[in-house]
Amino acid sequence: MTVPRMTGPSLRKVQVQTSDRDALQTFLDCAAHVNVADRLSVPNANFGQIKRDSEAQTRTITITRGDGGPLKPKLLPGTANKAIAADLKEVREGEEYELTVTISPPWPNDMIHGSLTLETGIEQAPQEVIPVVAQVTPRLATNPARFTIPQTVESDLDLSAQLAWSDEKPGKVTAVTVTDPKLTAELVDRDNQQAVVLHVPAGYASGAGAPGFVRLTTDDADVPLLQIPVYAMRAPVVAPTPTSNPVVRPGLAPTPVMNRVSPGTPPATVGKQ
Repeated sequence: MTVPRMTGPSLRKVQVQTSDRDALQTFLDCAAHVNVADRLSVPNANFGQIKRDSEAQTRTITITRGDGGPLKPKLLPGTANKAIAADLKEVREGEEYELTVTISPPWPNDMIHGSLTLETGIEQAPQEVIPVVAQVTPRLATNPARFTIPQTVESDLDLSAQLAWSDEKPGKVTAVTVTDPKLTAELVDRDNQQAVVLHVPAGYASGAGAPGFVRLTTDDADVPLLQIPVYAMRAPVVAPTPTSNPVVRPGLAPTPVMNRVSPGTPPATVGKQ
């Protein structure tokens, strides 16, 4: 999810604590105007849901001058996703431009996610990053989408995930491996459909670091490899129970205890009787 940029006038209420007993709390109205180097007709290139048999898709974003000087935009080369292409065209010099974003097949198995970077030519805001996102109907999916191992595994546990192909010509999984050597997995047939079963031994405890994966190798060109995340639930961290024992702070001498003398008691004397 992309958070829209804050632009233009903005009004916020700020809560303030005071020393006035009759008004311990009060609210201040704060007004501001957020200046921008450029304005976009939409904050990102969101293509929504894309079917696997779709042709290339195009979105156009209009870029206009903001609160600074005239624009001198330049589209930087390169993007993290090869399915994304873009072209920048001048409409009015320094004032308005059109950015055309295109995504093309072959489609990935699930999602297209990348970004485009523009140089604005404005010193105060030299770059503008525009996210590009599309949800492609997966060629191969699993139900559930991930394996979740409970906190405590008292006896051997089997977790399964059904495989689902997107059309009437399903591919075939040819091999299955697990990144965690303490776990094993196998393929089984259920009602003429393949499923993956993850075997979790009794007493299993995951190691530190990122979650592991069950990796499926297939004979399908669109999705030669599919990774199913494996998450292990961990016991919550319990804070230590406070004790009633006094805490001795280093460097502080203990406070001396003075004996109280009852009235009428003669003072003690030092020396020989």
